[in-house]
Amino acid sequence: MNEQDLINGLINLKKYIVKDKDHIKKYNRIRKIHNEIVNNMYIYINEKDNDFTKLYNYLKKEGFDLKLYNPLDMSVFIELTVYKVCPELTSVTEKYITKNKFRSKEKVEILNAMNNSVVGLFKIVDIDSDNCYVTYEDVFTQKKYKIIDIACATINFFNYQEQNIYIYNRLITYDGITFGTGIHLNVDSSNNKLIDFINNHDYINSSDLYRCMYLYDLFREED
Repeated sequence: MNEQDLINGLINLKKYIVKDKDHIKKYNRIRKIHNEIVNNMYIYINEKDNDFTKLYNYLKKEGFDLKLYNPLDMSVFIELTVYKVCPELTSVTEKYITKNKFRSKEKVEILNAMNNSVVGLFKIVDIDSDNCYVTYEDVFTQKKYKIIDIACATINFFNYQEQNIYIYNRLITYDGITFGTGIHLNVDSSNNKLIDFINNHDYINSSDLYRCMYLYDLFREED
């Protein structure tokens, strides 16, 4: 058994142990609906949304060439198209809300939660492994978010304070549950470019699109 198999085994064991907790059952249900929405959006983007081509060409021109067969590239692509990342681009979430794409009340509410989601560069400041809660602190705003992340609460419980990593992720809150959408761009805190970015970044006047592109480039340099 290799290391990744061991990690996957521990995560699956944790999922089994916590599966009957009320907040985990609610979390799993909401995540399932969210995944259904995003999968529907991906089909829409491929078949009908010309803005995707414009965005893709813009990113490529800027040296940000996403390979959509790569799972992490795909997660970044989803971030940049599904969610609001800059004032000039209408997100797919906004289009779905405007067009009343769903009749289900819960899907409509989750769409609005997606539209009100937050994205940021975070550090882990606390882990409640028993309940799979992870507390993030935004590096720029110092605001804290208590999210459910079974994998992180399992594999990082013993050494998160020593890891010294920053995580770029988007957080959605619905019905008292907050969870990450899965970008999970991790950059070591000792990275000189990251340190310079944190110290000198114009947070108020910069877009989420720019932050995502810049931090993904740092992540790929470390990978």
